[in-house]
Amino acid sequence: MTFFQQQRGRGVPFLVIDGGAAFFGSPTKKAPSISKERQSLNVARNILNAYNYLGYHAVGIGPSDLQFGVDKLKSLLSRAEFPVVCANLVEKTSKKPVFTPSVVVTLEGMKFGIYGVCLDTLNPNYKKRVLGGKYDLLDPYETTRDIVARLRKSCDMVIGISHLNIADNEKILGQNPGIDILLDPYSRSGNKPVWVTEGEYVAWHGKTPMIRIDGQGSRVGICEIYLPRTGNVEEDYAIYDYPLEPQIMDHPVMKDIARGRLVPPNKTPHKTTLFEDLFLGAGTCGACHEKQLAFWETTKHSKAYASLTKTGDHLNSECVECHTLGYGLSFVEPAKVGEFKEVQCENCHGVDAKHAEDPARYRLGQVNETSCWGCHNPQILKKPFYPAKVKDKVSCPRMEK
Repeated sequence: MTFFQQQRGRGVPFLVIDGGAAFFGSPTKKAPSISKERQSLNVARNILNAYNYLGYHAVGIGPSDLQFGVDKLKSLLSRAEFPVVCANLVEKTSKKPVFTPSVVVTLEGMKFGIYGVCLDTLNPNYKKRVLGGKYDLLDPYETTRDIVARLRKSCDMVIGISHLNIADNEKILGQNPGIDILLDPYSRSGNKPVWVTEGEYVAWHGKTPMIRIDGQGSRVGICEIYLPRTGNVEEDYAIYDYPLEPQIMDHPVMKDIARGRLVPPNKTPHKTTLFEDLFLGAGTCGACHEKQLAFWETTKHSKAYASLTKTGDHLNSECVECHTLGYGLSFVEPAKVGEFKEVQCENCHGVDAKHAEDPARYRLGQVNETSCWGCHNPQILKKPFYPAKVKDKVSCPRMEK
């Protein structure tokens, strides 16, 4: 959520799309136990609530989403406040699609047609268990051909969510030049690795990118499109992955949703919501922790933002998040950083504004290494990081009892 707020704060219109296969774990040939089903559906409802709050424009259907049968998936997704796209999952008798085959989203005057297809070559036992005699999966090649031709007539760009094996998706692109972008979600039923290694997040098929991402949900795939397109893929697209953990701080509403708490519906999911009162700030902390504040002021953390101003990167959103407090939550425009400059107490100790009112009841957490790795990430800094070697340089004096 914080990442999306950052992007919206930049004033750039963007689509939020999920490939699917996000609600349940790996598909199983044998039906899970009743207790396992109940537990899985509870988790899936939390995920759905998060998706609703995020404001997705479209979500696809993957093989593992069928784990508890189509009827229970339909019941779950009846609460979805976003289009669920899958063109080839149909009622067996009528051939009527179970979900919306495609959706057209208009942004800045451009029409984006988004469709989805699910893997049809499922394990026979699994397929029989989850589809029964009531539902069927149509041939994805024919389905794709028909729906792309239809979308092409009315849309400026066509985006596919194609839950097929790699070779099948490559064949799909070869047969359908009308596809502008193909999202190739991780398919547990296929032959894809759990982690997509560096350099394989995007494969080009002529001028069409096939975008993939890892199977653990630790990164979000970004595709920037520059318009009007020139026909040169290097100028028209910038495609990369963005790590979600651990450098982006927990979003307070998402945290409650993950814990199963009821939260008010997000009436404006495509607008930025800021939480200016979420953070106490180093000055407030120092009112009770004078020695700790004085020590912090001697560390590089207290001069993290200042280091950006020296290089002119203080307006670079990709740099600001690791040199400030709560970027994406407290502010989204780098120029409006205000009191949130520098790496402050709550960057490391966590966030709870009630701590100032009742410290004994609302305690902040101990600092552990996971708090460091987000920003001191070797992949980002291109150099090794050893927390044990630098711990003493940033560890505040112990509290007096």
